[in-house]
Amino acid sequence: MIVPKMFFYTMASIIIMSSAYEKDGAGSLILWLSGALGALVAAMYFWEWREPEEFDKYINENMDCRAVGVKAFWLAIFFGVIFVLSGGA
Repeated sequence: MIVPKMFFYTMASIIIMSSAYEKDGAGSLILWLSGALGALVAAMYFWEWREPEEFDKYINENMDCRAVGVKAFWLAIFFGVIFVLSGGA
């Protein structure tokens, strides 16, 4: 189940960043940062898929940054990207 999630966040990141190329100012910044956040979440899914033992060790010793990143990504999507793509910025 890890690979479809990794693929989803990678594709979402690509689509968001390709939209950022056409925008200016704050709208472009919101889209670039949201796309980068999606790429970061995809990288953490890749890390879990590639080295599950190291990832589990990291989760047991630290805060689960992937869970925080996923929540931040969806908040950025709902508040930032929709605002920008609807013509707000």
